[in-house]
Amino acid sequence: MALDVMLHAPSHIDSIAGVFCSRGMMQDETRYNLQDDKVAHRAKRCPIFVFHGKLDHTVPWRLARRSYRWLTENQFEVTICAESGVTHATDSLLEYQGIAQFVSNALQKDNLSLNTDTKWEDSKWYEWDDC
Repeated sequence: MALDVMLHAPSHIDSIAGVFCSRGMMQDETRYNLQDDKVAHRAKRCPIFVFHGKLDHTVPWRLARRSYRWLTENQFEVTICAESGVTHATDSLLEYQGIAQFVSNALQKDNLSLNTDTKWEDSKWYEWDDC
C-alpha cells in the first residue's frame, strides 16, 4: 500500500523521503493509470527499502521479488534484504535494523536527522541473502 500511495500522490507533494516495504509486494493495480513523468519524478527522489523472509508462505518471496522489478526498470533506487529462515510472522532483528538505517538515510537526504551507527550500502538493486 505504501508504494501505491507514493506513486499516486499528487505531483506537488515532494516531501516523500522514501518508502519501506516489509513482507509484502507491489500489487499489479498499483501500476494502473500512472503517468510516465510522475513515475520518473518519484524515481529521482524516493528510495525504496524492501525486507522479506525467504520462508514467507503468505506472500511468497518469489512473487514479491518479481513485483519489485518494475521499480528498478523505472529507475527507482531499490535496496532489498531477503533473510533465510524468516516467515511472514517471524521477528527479525535484521529487518528492524535495516528499516532504522533506511529511515535515517532518507531523513538525512532530506536534511533531517536520526542517529544510528549501522551503515547499509546504497544501490539501484542490491539484494542481500541473509542480509
